[in-house]
Amino acid sequence: MSKTRGLGAEASAEGLQVLSKAKALGLLSPLMLQLQKDFVRAGLDFPIPEGHLLAEDLTEIFSTLKEAIYLLLMEHFDQYLNLMYAVDLPERNFQGIDPTDAVEAAHQISGLILKREWQKIQWRRGYPGSDSN
Repeated sequence: MSKTRGLGAEASAEGLQVLSKAKALGLLSPLMLQLQKDFVRAGLDFPIPEGHLLAEDLTEIFSTLKEAIYLLLMEHFDQYLNLMYAVDLPERNFQGIDPTDAVEAAHQISGLILKREWQKIQWRRGYPGSDSN
């Protein structure tokens, strides 16, 4: 169980690192646009209010994404699956996520989503090391 909690903290830290890196490189807006695009492709409303994006409060952005993922897991699992398909998260990324703790799973999945969206931004912009966070 503590291993899973460690993974959640790691996923959260990675998600915040992705947001920090994107902000530092002036790519927070493209990252959020990519995330929004995949939410729309999954038939979902984008959960992050524009005010959060303008303030660039990275912790608030991550928390809002995590809450949206939690609600999808708990109440709209079919839409959650659509989002995972739209984001294109490899199945192997879900190994080690404890499915019995929805809060922790949402935490970890949010980090994975941000990492995957960041990869898409890097690939489009031709950045080297696109497999890193």
